[in-house]
Amino acid sequence: MQHRQKKTKQEIILYEKPILKGMLVLALPLFLNNIIKSFHDMVDVFFLARMSDNSLVETSLSIMNVHFPTYFFFMAVGIAFSVATVTIISQYLGARRPDLAQKYASKILSLTIISGLIITAAILILAPTIVRLIGIKEASVGLASTYFRIRALEFIPVFLFLIYQAIRQAEGKTLLPGVINISGLLVNVVLTWLFVDILNMGVAGAAWSTLIGQSIGLPFIIYGLFFTRSNLRVSTHETKPDKETNKDIFKIMIPAMAASALNSLGFIIIQARILYYGEDISSGFGAGNRVSQLISNSLMAVSTVLSTYIGNNVGNNNPKRAIESYWIALGFILGASVVLTTSFIFLREHLILLLLGNTISDNIMKPAMSFSFWLLLTQPMMAVIWADNSFFNGSGHARLSLISGVVRLWFIRIPLLYILAWAFPSWSYHTIWIAMMISNAAIIVINVFLKRRVTLERTVRFDVETQS
Repeated sequence: MQHRQKKTKQEIILYEKPILKGMLVLALPLFLNNIIKSFHDMVDVFFLARMSDNSLVETSLSIMNVHFPTYFFFMAVGIAFSVATVTIISQYLGARRPDLAQKYASKILSLTIISGLIITAAILILAPTIVRLIGIKEASVGLASTYFRIRALEFIPVFLFLIYQAIRQAEGKTLLPGVINISGLLVNVVLTWLFVDILNMGVAGAAWSTLIGQSIGLPFIIYGLFFTRSNLRVSTHETKPDKETNKDIFKIMIPAMAASALNSLGFIIIQARILYYGEDISSGFGAGNRVSQLISNSLMAVSTVLSTYIGNNVGNNNPKRAIESYWIALGFILGASVVLTTSFIFLREHLILLLLGNTISDNIMKPAMSFSFWLLLTQPMMAVIWADNSFFNGSGHARLSLISGVVRLWFIRIPLLYILAWAFPSWSYHTIWIAMMISNAAIIVINVFLKRRVTLERTVRFDVETQS
């Protein structure tokens, strides 16, 4: 009896039927990876909310909340290089050109490391200025600066992980990055308990534990990038940036970076506005946001795989399968988000108490309940937005993601936030979620017209020399 040969990951992406089955197989490790990422963000909150010094709880949680969008503002660079990696590498692999895939992966890696070093140095020097600009009270500037500076040291290991994960994602091999993330989470949990709960190191202890957890997988990442024989690896001979390839990389990377950076900057402004209502409101928003992220981070696994499907099939000159993949992924994550949102709305009080503890003050609990309700209601709309962004990025049209993000945040949400606060001052912080709902609904309509501008044709070049 002849055994059926097992399909490769790329064969699944290019030919497997039904498409959803292949997507879910590839998305499962990413799903676990994203859930772990959610827990990474929650570990610090969990232990800081239970500190013995209650007077520092609100301040510490507030620092965590304002750090979150600030961190992702600088992370925009690494995320953009990751988007460029998936787009370019998946199209070259779909076109059966692993030599060009290796060349571009090598160039992107070196550019990413240089960028990470610059960002780390900038935050180490400018941390006090940054936290003051965000709106941290002068009494908390020293504590916030310490947290920001320690977390700045993780940009290099995190950037390396993003490129490693993007290369494996382009290959359809999503398991190994998940294993590395699980290891990091376990280390983070143990060290946060030790540093915060046992050694009473407070917010600085939370920062050190996160840094170590994010860095623990670095030896495996370096091995996977440079020495593996079973997967695509980078070439030390190809790492020197050059004008020819930089133009191709930046064509995708710069719009993706601008979209991510402007999105994060917008959320920094929103966080500053929330902080205007008090540290307790900011802490409550952060808790509600982390509950909703359990849904968003899990469902983003499918939209992430969607980018790979679109990129590989565009590279394989199969636009029909690329567009079919979009509609299938959209239908799945939209349906799943409705089901999960409904469940989480009823469970949110238990989840918030699990995160913050039963002794948390009503001043934090009340806004946490309110924000979590409305943030959860936005999840089905976000599912559509994620699918659209994957469609833009996977097809090589990252500039459309930039346009979509800028319009949603800067032309609709932020102006509306201040208009509502001025027109209806009695609504207090409730104007924030109203602006979020309206901006998300509006951009879904706008994206319909932007998608019509996408041509599912190869956006990578083949007249590029590689070193032997």
